[in-house]
Amino acid sequence: MKSRLILFIIGMIIFGLSANVDAKEKSKSSTKNRKYRNVQIDPLFKSLEYPELMVQPLASKRLAMEAKDEQANKWKAFWPIQFSALTTLASSFVVDGQYKSDSSSTENKALDDAVQLSQLIGGSFLVGTLAISALYSPYQKCLDKLPTGNSKAERLTRERLAEEALYGASGFAWKITVLSVVSNLGASVFMATETNSENTVYPIFSAVASLTPLLFQNRWIQVSRLHRKYKKRIYGPLSDIQISPRLMMDHQKEAKLVSGLGLSATF
Repeated sequence: MKSRLILFIIGMIIFGLSANVDAKEKSKSSTKNRKYRNVQIDPLFKSLEYPELMVQPLASKRLAMEAKDEQANKWKAFWPIQFSALTTLASSFVVDGQYKSDSSSTENKALDDAVQLSQLIGGSFLVGTLAISALYSPYQKCLDKLPTGNSKAERLTRERLAEEALYGASGFAWKITVLSVVSNLGASVFMATETNSENTVYPIFSAVASLTPLLFQNRWIQVSRLHRKYKKRIYGPLSDIQISPRLMMDHQKEAKLVSGLGLSATF
């Protein structure tokens, strides 16, 4: 009876020791997996949060750099549009009164209308762009209103407001560019069709010059496109992210079903 009791006690001690060893092994494996997950997965997802804080240079820094040169370069910011307007204006003065031979009064009036329209368009864009250069400074205006602070929410707000300023100035400049090209090109073609053949070369030249704003784009448009380009490159190669169950071998060479992360990239 005593021998059975002794054997039972010894068996319980051996069972307790083996269970303790197994629990320690599982704890080590769990800690190892948790460390691996914290090191490998967490930084990846944290880095995917806000591209506004990852792009270099930051929108706020780009805004500060451009604001330094804004006042010095403001009078030449719209020179392509002003060149187009001047050529249209000059052509209108040259072809004024240069009617076609044997033209009717209706045809003569059409040329007069074309000249007046060209003078109106050319003069409006010339005066308008000069007024914009003198009164409108979008970069400096936004830079003075950007919030300060180093918390994540404050930095994110600052960068998003800076991006709004970059994109807003670009959109405004693009609208003026398109309007200038269409207006000056239309006015020049109108004059070319109504004047005599000897003076057609002048409105043709102004029609070609009306495309200058497309060839030499405004600095506001260039800055916005560069920022979008740099921002897009952050996740450029990354094309797909998938989280799916996978079979993996643990330290005891046993297959277990665990969650897996799959990334697809193109270069």
